[in-house]
Amino acid sequence: FAFEVEDATAAAETLKAMGMELVDDAKRRPDGAIQVFLTDPDGHVIELCTSPNSD
Repeated sequence: FAFEVEDATAAAETLKAMGMELVDDAKRRPDGAIQVFLTDPDGHVIELCTSPNSD
């Protein structure tokens, strides 16, 4: 599952500033959605996504 946010890239940068690590840079999927994966301080992987019609 993923957390859907208005701007996945901006949300990831905010969380990164709070101590989470980016697994990889934000990517645009073939369906147009943007997704980014981070790990929290305990190592849990978190996915953020922005739906394709949010642009």
